[in-house]
Amino acid sequence: MISSSTECMRCGRRWGSGEQLGVHGDGALAWSLKAWLALLLPAEGRWKERHKQEKQSVLRMEFKRFVNAFVRVPALVIRGGRRVVFKLLSWNPWQSVLLRAADALCRPLRC
Repeated sequence: MISSSTECMRCGRRWGSGEQLGVHGDGALAWSLKAWLALLLPAEGRWKERHKQEKQSVLRMEFKRFVNAFVRVPALVIRGGRRVVFKLLSWNPWQSVLLRAADALCRPLRC
């Protein structure tokens, strides 16, 4: 029989299927998103050394800084003509890394 509750891998706290995850579950998910984003970044081509340094910086980045640099990005989403266009409304120093990550997500994953 499959249980309807889930257990946190870090602290062992259990929550049911109807209960909201709140900050505890969402924080764990966002923390793993930070790690996956850093591991997904390609380090190749002409700027290989710089890309490696950026990759390591994202991996070691404090969580609050990661959220401010990659999650809380003001953007305008325009839907029309069978496509979705995202326009970034402000600039931050991590914008190039964010765009490289978005480009890497569009490519097929290879094992």
